[in-house]
Amino acid sequence: MSPAKCARAESTEKPVAKSGSHAGRLNLAWGQNEDLLKRGIRRRPLALGVDKNPSPIPESLKHTQEADCVRHFSSRRRWLRLGLWGTMGTLASLDYRRWSPPVVPLYFNGLYAYAHVTHPPIIHRVVAIANQLVDKPYKWGGGHWVLYDNGFDCSGSISHVLYRSSLLDRPLNSSAFARYALPGHGSYLTLFVKPGHHVFMEVCGLRFDTSGSRAGEGPRWRVLSRSREGFLPRHPPWL
Repeated sequence: MSPAKCARAESTEKPVAKSGSHAGRLNLAWGQNEDLLKRGIRRRPLALGVDKNPSPIPESLKHTQEADCVRHFSSRRRWLRLGLWGTMGTLASLDYRRWSPPVVPLYFNGLYAYAHVTHPPIIHRVVAIANQLVDKPYKWGGGHWVLYDNGFDCSGSISHVLYRSSLLDRPLNSSAFARYALPGHGSYLTLFVKPGHHVFMEVCGLRFDTSGSRAGEGPRWRVLSRSREGFLPRHPPWL
């Protein structure tokens, strides 16, 4: 072999370390990784000298009664720790509504309302659709047979807004609204229902209603509150 070929062969030849030494194990790990990379397979580097499951029990005491006690205590401590985290997570989820930050009210310019940037997208849609009904006249039965009617009553206006917001699948009257979604007050949107008489909604504290200062008014945003005696609160899920 020529001197040049001998030099090239010596430069490409990998150093071989003594078997059992730290350098030998390291070179072996690198060699395995290089072979895997050539095949297109990636693997994590080997952790040399680290036991994945370190045991506090010496090898000579593994089969004694004291070792069984230590293992039992470690297992029990692990389950207690998991149970503690599970209890804390459950309490946090139950108290979320209590400790959640207050909801920002809608901005109202005297005619139209506008949702805040912190409100969910569905609330922005509800407010925008309700704004389209402002100044519509009151019409008994309006909004129940025709979606885009020329007038709306109380349940027809609420049905129109909720239907176009994908929160309702058909128009409802005030009696049917008493069984709508979930009972109680919502965080953002609450319907107040007096079965067979009236229904209105509040969005982030602002009332959307057909009953106002004068008879014959259609749906409007109302700043002044009204009596809720006899009304049942209902709200869509998660709102």
